[in-house]
Amino acid sequence: MLRSPHRRLAGGPQGPGTLCFIWRTVLRTAVYIDGFNFYYGAVKNTSHKWLDLKLLCQTILTPHHQIVLLNYFTAKVHSTAKDPDAPIRQDLP
Repeated sequence: MLRSPHRRLAGGPQGPGTLCFIWRTVLRTAVYIDGFNFYYGAVKNTSHKWLDLKLLCQTILTPHHQIVLLNYFTAKVHSTAKDPDAPIRQDLP
């Protein structure tokens, strides 16, 4: 029986094809969220208007990811005849 010298890299805790040493490493992870696409793709017309985005990302990522940065980006809102105060609400701290 032939054995590969790289046998230890043949499979990690996720099964064949993963590297063994990765599952022991903490991966410093930066998360960038496109607010426009997130809202219109996942939140609009649902009851989930206020979400803990860090907790959501921790749930999606595997446990060895350490979130070191979470940025939420969105476009600047312009006033309309229907909602003239929209830019004021967006600028609130």
